[in-house]
Amino acid sequence: MDKNNQSGDNRPLIKKLVLPLTLFIGGLLIFVILYKFLLGNKIQLPGTDSAIGQDAFQAPAEISTSLQIECQASVDKIDKLDSCEEKETEFLSKVSNCSGYSFALEAPKSLDSDGQYSDIVFNVAACYKKLGADKVAKAISLLKKAESDFPAWEVNMGPITCDSKSTLSAYLDAYSADATFTCTKSADLEKVVQQLQSKDLGFLKQMLWSNHIPELGLRDSDVSCPENLKEITNSLVKALNQSSKVSLSNEQKTDSMTTFIEINKGSDLVALLKVASNPDGCLYLDSLLVTNFDGVE
Repeated sequence: MDKNNQSGDNRPLIKKLVLPLTLFIGGLLIFVILYKFLLGNKIQLPGTDSAIGQDAFQAPAEISTSLQIECQASVDKIDKLDSCEEKETEFLSKVSNCSGYSFALEAPKSLDSDGQYSDIVFNVAACYKKLGADKVAKAISLLKKAESDFPAWEVNMGPITCDSKSTLSAYLDAYSADATFTCTKSADLEKVVQQLQSKDLGFLKQMLWSNHIPELGLRDSDVSCPENLKEITNSLVKALNQSSKVSLSNEQKTDSMTTFIEINKGSDLVALLKVASNPDGCLYLDSLLVTNFDGVE
């Protein structure tokens, strides 16, 4: 009698436990199946067309070791060559394959210590420029070829990199400036200020000197990039449209060959036009430094 009662008392307890246990085990099985399915898909995502999220973005293919060796050997060769023509020939023969190669030189003879292979175009152009006016055309031809044929790249400029399109355009402007450069002496600085105040900017072209590449940058950053005359003029016009006064800066660099012309809106400095003197005492356009590229808001 006691055994029957005990058995009867346990049945309700077992019935109560069956449903929760079934739900728990079923839920656990579903979780395990889903986890394996999702984990398996995640591992396979980078290799499938349906990849999404960060895993979908693959790092660009690296230059093969053999090509790196070939490109570095070319850099070493160009660095040691004395002939500008030979430098150009070697550079053009390898640039299509080596354009994405970043080089480094421990003790460079004629190139920079580091940079992109494509950067060498500026070294070769400068090589021609140093040979005299009769070789400038070769430099311009090479720069134009790079402008039209090379894929865009970031040019190494020490602490920063600069857009290749703007840099090439700036070099082309400067290297073509000999025909329009006019010697403006320091005594004529007040006249330059008056021209700026009246927004008469035709003098800028006359101050573009072939031995210096003008730059455009932000005043507070201490860095700037080569820029063509058109873009410098456009930025200067934006600054002048915001200004109420143009004047020579009271602050001069220790280098007495450099002068800053301030463009102000009230007490706010909008831009600094930097001019410098060449060995002949002629002023040339050095750079324009603006507060921001849209002028004062």
